[in-house]
Amino acid sequence: MILNMETQGIFEWDDQKSKILKRTRGFTLLEVAEEIVSKYHVTYTNHRYPEQVRSIGKVKRKFMTIVYEDILDEEFIHLITYWASSDKEKSIYKKIRGQYG
Repeated sequence: MILNMETQGIFEWDDQKSKILKRTRGFTLLEVAEEIVSKYHVTYTNHRYPEQVRSIGKVKRKFMTIVYEDILDEEFIHLITYWASSDKEKSIYKKIRGQYG
């Protein structure tokens, strides 16, 4: 577990999982989180996992979706995982982006 206070929020994550994601998908959890929250992104929740938040944004010009939990009691954001955005997620992003510029 690592905390980063230099970003727009305080992020916490499983360092081992982040290393695996870096090796298998190309980025650490923090790299994806910082890229997405620093730029335009679309946030939504999945009805099957209402405690988790998903944000769609671009990382190195590729659409990515990051999953996290906003832990209000502890005042930090727990990063869970990320993946390349699905076609449906890209469509949601583009539709909303079109509405707001």
